[in-house]
Amino acid sequence: MIAMNNEHPLHLMTDQDKAMETSIKDVFPNTVHRCCKWHVQRKAREKLGRILSMDEIFEQVFYGVINDSEMVDEFEENWQHMLHCFDLVDNRHLSNMWRTRETWAPAYFRKNFFPFTSTTGRSEGLNSYFKTFVNPQDSVWRFVQQYEVLQETMLDREDNQAFIGHATTAPLYSRYNFERQAVHFYTRSVFLKFQKEVMASTGFLMNLAPALDNASVRFELHSNYFENPRIFSVNVVLAEEKFECSCNCFEMNGIICAHIIRVMVHLNVQKNPQRYMLERWSEAATTAMSSGGCLLDFGHPATNTLKYNALCRKYTWLASQACSNDLAYKIMNDAAHQLEPLIAAAKQGALQEQQEANQQQATQQQQQTPEPTTVSQPDGDAMLQNPARVPKKGVRLKNQRGERLCLSNGKMHIRTMLRKMKRSKPSPEENLDQRRKRLLARTTTKKVTVSKHAST
Repeated sequence: MIAMNNEHPLHLMTDQDKAMETSIKDVFPNTVHRCCKWHVQRKAREKLGRILSMDEIFEQVFYGVINDSEMVDEFEENWQHMLHCFDLVDNRHLSNMWRTRETWAPAYFRKNFFPFTSTTGRSEGLNSYFKTFVNPQDSVWRFVQQYEVLQETMLDREDNQAFIGHATTAPLYSRYNFERQAVHFYTRSVFLKFQKEVMASTGFLMNLAPALDNASVRFELHSNYFENPRIFSVNVVLAEEKFECSCNCFEMNGIICAHIIRVMVHLNVQKNPQRYMLERWSEAATTAMSSGGCLLDFGHPATNTLKYNALCRKYTWLASQACSNDLAYKIMNDAAHQLEPLIAAAKQGALQEQQEANQQQATQQQQQTPEPTTVSQPDGDAMLQNPARVPKKGVRLKNQRGERLCLSNGKMHIRTMLRKMKRSKPSPEENLDQRRKRLLARTTTKKVTVSKHAST
């Protein structure tokens, strides 16, 4: 919401998640929420897989009713007719789809802006593309590295597309002035979609129909070869440069359809009306911010590194702009010389303020301490202390002589006794066998003593 200037989205598309649907109704009550058609059809294939695989005619009718119905009344009539023809009125999943039809059927969203998509495939494709770079078993450092590679790859592709758009011009299909206008206005990808509409406009025949009022003219269009028996209606108000088509292509995608283009050619309209040239599809919108936008201010960077990076980006861009002109270079150079004493003074003032703040903090600490310590410490260095000793694992016991014994996992360590034997010098007359016997005897004595202490 902060990034969007606290403006609610007009349209949202998600999968069939009940929790998300409930949250969107509560948080965005005025937003049009649409379910992804791909998820709806995938669930339908899971529930109706046997029927769809056994009856090809039903499969064609099922997808045709969903995708080819343009009006709400047409969709509802065709759906009920399909259920009665194939005797599927009592099917549970089809009943659920009918109950939730207003959230997923394309006919209900013909006048809502969902440009060039009816699924969430773009976000799903980005997730799939990201998974090719990162694996679940990767470390955090590996994740950051791969994310940077992914970002650089996507930016490089965008730069290549931008270069192609600036260095080349898309070939025109016709010699219409509105197509030449569109090639200089739209981005390359949007212009190719517009050009397809121009090509499709040649496949329609047009007849004059009774107008809705005296100020408008209405035309009916149908296919040349009767490939599609559907009739499209275009209502025109020339005084206002207003074109309305029954297919609602402009309302959905933001570009005019082939039916309006056919009518424009018939009425000798040379240019696209300005109201149908959306700024969001223009080449200028991809290179500069519109006048209505604003940059977010997140405050000053917290660390010196972030401040350095932010200033480098800003002044690198300024240097790239100033180096192309002598006057601009002189202005930039003079401004840099003027900034040097100001920055030095600001830096010196900041250092003085920091020193005063440190002195005040030290004075307050001395006043709050009732009895200052008399231990002398070296100037400028803090007193170093040894880290706390970690106690050893196991149970510590003492024998009758006061020697510490350590029991760990039911076994006794005789480190103290071994140290004593290493320190004591054996007499020359004792051989190795006698020393081993004495060691075993002492070990047995220790075990007995420890067992008595443990029992008590």
